[in-house]
Amino acid sequence: MAMYLGTPGRMIEIKGASSLRITPAPRFTPEESVEGRVSGQVRPIGRRVWDASLPEATTPSEVAVLAGFLDGDWDVGPFAFLSSEALVVNTLTPETSACRPGTYVKGPGLTQVTEGGPLTLPGGRTTPRSWNKTNDGSLFYGANPTVVVPGTVVTASAYVRGAGAAAGIIFYNGLGATITSTISAVTASASTVARSFVTATVPAGAVSARVHANAAASTTADPVITWTSSLLEYGKGQGCEQAIPYGDSRDLVMAASGTAGGRFSRPSFTIQEVG
Repeated sequence: MAMYLGTPGRMIEIKGASSLRITPAPRFTPEESVEGRVSGQVRPIGRRVWDASLPEATTPSEVAVLAGFLDGDWDVGPFAFLSSEALVVNTLTPETSACRPGTYVKGPGLTQVTEGGPLTLPGGRTTPRSWNKTNDGSLFYGANPTVVVPGTVVTASAYVRGAGAAAGIIFYNGLGATITSTISAVTASASTVARSFVTATVPAGAVSARVHANAAASTTADPVITWTSSLLEYGKGQGCEQAIPYGDSRDLVMAASGTAGGRFSRPSFTIQEVG
């Protein structure tokens, strides 16, 4: 499956990697005292590094798409990055999907949002964090909306609780104005949690989107957007809002002349999350 790199409104498709290693920065910095005791200094969620290799049968035109970023033809970035994994697991950031502080926007009329703590979900899984909110407005996930590509089919979901509570997806143009908003027909009750979801096609002119929990929701957690036509199991966010590609190298596989010959190589490169 392909990967995407670029900016809102100009996400460029890159050939899917044959191998992709993801390495987050350490969450703790160990420190040892003179007495030999070890303590750990906690860091925020670690910035990730993707080490990617494309297949051996990568053509010159496919290499050129990647080189446009590695050679600075698209400027120096940073760029939004969606790996093949993110597209089918969750395009939101890890922080947004985990309901970390500061990863939501209040909709019109919403007066209060508080941290809800652990929430037991259908099936028995307990999520560590959730949001509690008043019933006077919607909660929109993400300090920044996630990038989308017009014509793509996406499925958005979130766990919600509250009589008539439902999740939805809203699409924005390049100026941040709403193009369309779709709400799920799957609703919760005042005493039960439901995974509410909706599938929609990204409209023309849309560059970004957000999952939202409607005004009826009193509690919500675990938002997801996937580039799929059906609801998949929950996965933590794999999207990246700011990244820099570098470290291009290529293994030449074939360089034959003539229209019948093959011209293939295997590029390798690194994506570093920044910010």
